[in-house]
Amino acid sequence: GIIQYIKQQNYTLKTSSRQNGYESWVIDTLGPLEFILNTPSHHRVHHGRNPYCIDKNYGGTLIIWDRIFNTFEAEGEKVIYGLVHPNQFWNPLYGQFCYYLYIFGLVRSYKGLENKLSAVVKGPGWEPGKPWTGLLEDIPEVEQPVRKYNSDLPFWASLYVLCHFLLIIVCYGMLVPYKKQLTPTSGIGCVIYFVYSLTVFGALFENRKYSPLLEVMRCLLFLMIHFCIRGHFVFEFSVASILDIIFILSALLWSFLTLLKYDFGHITKKQV
Repeated sequence: GIIQYIKQQNYTLKTSSRQNGYESWVIDTLGPLEFILNTPSHHRVHHGRNPYCIDKNYGGTLIIWDRIFNTFEAEGEKVIYGLVHPNQFWNPLYGQFCYYLYIFGLVRSYKGLENKLSAVVKGPGWEPGKPWTGLLEDIPEVEQPVRKYNSDLPFWASLYVLCHFLLIIVCYGMLVPYKKQLTPTSGIGCVIYFVYSLTVFGALFENRKYSPLLEVMRCLLFLMIHFCIRGHFVFEFSVASILDIIFILSALLWSFLTLLKYDFGHITKKQV
């Protein structure tokens, strides 16, 4: 219904600015529906980190609530998505807990019980003497062109991480049909392994000195888990056996690099 309405009213698509040789197409405005629904245009503002986008357009379906409570903002300059202070790391676990650690640091640094409690319950921009949600002028302007955190990995390292990331997805798909046969301990162990794998991939991208050793352990853990599930190692032409061979070779590779104290110094971080 809405799509048909868009086509009829010609509120179709617009082309945003060209980036890296690609054109990104987005839905522009939806005419009168902009006054009622949380349209794509309104929702883009909600996810922006431009100063004018902060704390705006909370409505899930209807935008009328934001208009009533003065949290509405129409889309203006090009929206830059992400956090006010973008993450500069690849560690998924740290990404889940870094803000709690930041709040804990504020609680420790502030004096007085009232200030300590305010650091927990008030907005992220709050500081003693400032409004509940902080000051808008404290929000940094978005630099143009936008600089994204990245790692300058050798092609073989990037390809390795990509392949093993895809293997993790395949392994998860193979495990799902047997989830009812797993004990709670086995299920939790598998989840921990998947999270551990993502953490190791992040360490490799971040050029951590201990990342080759972590990858050796990850490959050996996979072989142990696979052996416990299958009950034996049998090399035959099957997906399971192919996975065993890949992880054995990977473990040998990173063991060799670890024993040689492989220098990751040429893997440096850069801003692109």
